[in-house]
Amino acid sequence: MHKKLFLIVSLVNLLLVFSLGMYFSNISHTLIMQGVDDRLLAGAYGTNLILGEGFHDGIADEKSVSYEVHLKNVRALGDFSARCGVEYLYTMTKAGDKIVFTSTSATAQDIEKKTFDPFFKEYNTPSENLTKALASDDSVCFEEFQDEYGNFRSVIVPFKTPSGKRFTAGADISVESIRQKTRQANIDILIICLIVQFVGMALIYFIFSSLFGVYMKPQANSDVKTENNGR
Repeated sequence: MHKKLFLIVSLVNLLLVFSLGMYFSNISHTLIMQGVDDRLLAGAYGTNLILGEGFHDGIADEKSVSYEVHLKNVRALGDFSARCGVEYLYTMTKAGDKIVFTSTSATAQDIEKKTFDPFFKEYNTPSENLTKALASDDSVCFEEFQDEYGNFRSVIVPFKTPSGKRFTAGADISVESIRQKTRQANIDILIICLIVQFVGMALIYFIFSSLFGVYMKPQANSDVKTENNGR
């Protein structure tokens, strides 16, 4: 009877630890995604502030911004992206039927090698959300999207200049880096759950041994033969 009760309590402990592990895993994922989205928003809004409110009003074609000004913007956004913990910062606008980059960040290595995107480069794989934002949609949008630059979670923040010209500011964080953080958090939670399970089982065994010690141990063989010593 006591052994059955011990097994039941042990099973309940296991289910509780498993449930807590799943709960904290979900909480951890939510917090990670909230942190990612906060960094994306900070990067996108910061990009607009760095470029200045009137920057896009002066853009008409690929000759509107000189190489020197574009390089200055690339460096400024590259430094800001590193501070924000995002991989790319950029702005886009429509030029006829095309969607083009009006600014972009770059790493120090890309700047040194001059491999960063030029001003007014066409973006060939716009998402539906980006197309809507540049047309009429004023809502901020988060999305996971794969293009020629990689697989990212991105934010699209629509803006409109005082003259009515529409553009978007965006920020990217790679999906793989988010998955790595989630995996590491789940590993940490798993380790904690194993420790809690081990401590819980040890405590349960100690309690049962203290209360029903004689019943928790294997019973000695009662079929002991005795010999009668006769004279």
